[in-house]
Amino acid sequence: MSMPRWAEDLTVKACEQLGIEIPIIIWRRTKKRYSTGRAWAYSHEVHINAGFSRVDTRMVLLHELTHIKHKKVGHTAKFWDDCWRMYRWDRLPMKHCYQREIAYRKGAEKAYKRIKKEVRKS
Repeated sequence: MSMPRWAEDLTVKACEQLGIEIPIIIWRRTKKRYSTGRAWAYSHEVHINAGFSRVDTRMVLLHELTHIKHKKVGHTAKFWDDCWRMYRWDRLPMKHCYQREIAYRKGAEKAYKRIKKEVRKS
């Protein structure tokens, strides 16, 4: 299945925001509510299994694109900071992102709190 138009548009804008080249994206649909993804920075490739929640799919796509920027494997503090910035940039509901990422990785919680403080200051 090819990417929907909204996902293509988001990818182009997000890659520009992240300062990366557009990766190869393999797009699949799933009957599940939530989406999943995987990124391979070395081959510049992202796989998305898109669930039926578009908000969740947007979040997963941004998460995986951020992995392409951070070629280092894993979820470093810098990675999480950029992830949360991208979620804010795309105006995603932060409560949803928080619940999904916390279930995924504890490091996301610390980055969420750092970014939340930045927003209060500005």
